[in-house]
Amino acid sequence: MVMDAGIATDDNLKLLKSEGYGYVCVSRSRLKDYQFCEMEPVHMEDNHGNPIDARWIKAEEGEDQYLHIHSQMKAVKEFSINDHFCERYEEELDNVAQALHKKGGIKKYGKVMERIGRIKERYPTANKHYEVEVEKEDELAVALHWKRKTLSGMCGEGEYFLRTSLEQKDEKLVWDIYNTIRNIEEVFRVLKLDLKIRPDFHQTDENTVPHLFLGVLAYSIVNTVRRKLKKQGIHYSWSNIIRIMNTQKTGTISMKKSDGKKVYMRLCSKPTMEVQKIYEAMGYKMMPFYRKKFVFPES
Repeated sequence: MVMDAGIATDDNLKLLKSEGYGYVCVSRSRLKDYQFCEMEPVHMEDNHGNPIDARWIKAEEGEDQYLHIHSQMKAVKEFSINDHFCERYEEELDNVAQALHKKGGIKKYGKVMERIGRIKERYPTANKHYEVEVEKEDELAVALHWKRKTLSGMCGEGEYFLRTSLEQKDEKLVWDIYNTIRNIEEVFRVLKLDLKIRPDFHQTDENTVPHLFLGVLAYSIVNTVRRKLKKQGIHYSWSNIIRIMNTQKTGTISMKKSDGKKVYMRLCSKPTMEVQKIYEAMGYKMMPFYRKKFVFPES
C-alpha cells in the first residue's frame, strides 16, 4: 500500500498497520534530529532524469523507517524561490528602517515590532534565513538591523523524507514504489478533468461500473503511450502531451458552387517540432491526413 502525503496522517497509518498493510509516503513533518546510517548514499534519478541521493537515517519517530532524499535540481529551484522572497523581505525591512528616521514615520517600539511581525507572517520562507534585531531607547525604536544567515544555517533545501513501514533496506525499491503512486495520481488527475470520471452522478451500480471501467481503460491507454515515449527519452506528463498535440489543428472549409452543390475541404496544419518528436516515438505519420475534398448536392 502506498499513500499520498496529504492523507498519510498518523491515524490512517495506524489503521493500515492494524489491517496488516505496509505503506510508503512522504513524511508530513520535516525531521530535524536524525543521523545518517553508516552506509553510503545511493545515487539514482527522478522521473525527469535529474540526479538524486537516497540514504537511510536514524530518527526517533516511532517504528517506521525514514529514507532521506536530496535532489540538487529541487535545491536550485528552492534557492531561486528563496532569493526572490528574500529580496522582498529585505525591501519591507528597509521601509521599516527608513521610517525610523523620517518625520511622521512609525517609531514607537511596539508599533515597529508589529510591522516586523506582519512582515514575518507574509514571508515565512525568507524569515527563517534572517536574524532581525531592533535597538530601543525608552519607548522608541532607534535602529533596525538584520543579517542573513550563512549557508550552513540554510540547510534543508532540496531534501524530503520518505516514511515506510517496510522492512526492506533497498533504497531503489522504496523509491520506485513511491514513484508508482506519483505517476498514477498524475494520470488520474488529468483523467478526472478530461474524461469527467469525477464527479460520478450515476445513481445505480449498473451505470457506475461502466463509468469506472472506461476510466481504467483510459488509464491503460495513457500508460501505454507514456511508456512508449519514455523508451525514446521523452518524459512528458500526460497533460503536457495533450498541450503539445493540441497545437496541430484540423479545419473544414465549405463553398457553394453555381450548380447548387456544396464543396467541403478538410485541412490539417503542419506539426510542430515537438509534435513530430512524439509522432516519431510512437511510429505514426507526421500528418494524420492530407487535404480531403467532398462534394454534396444541396439538400
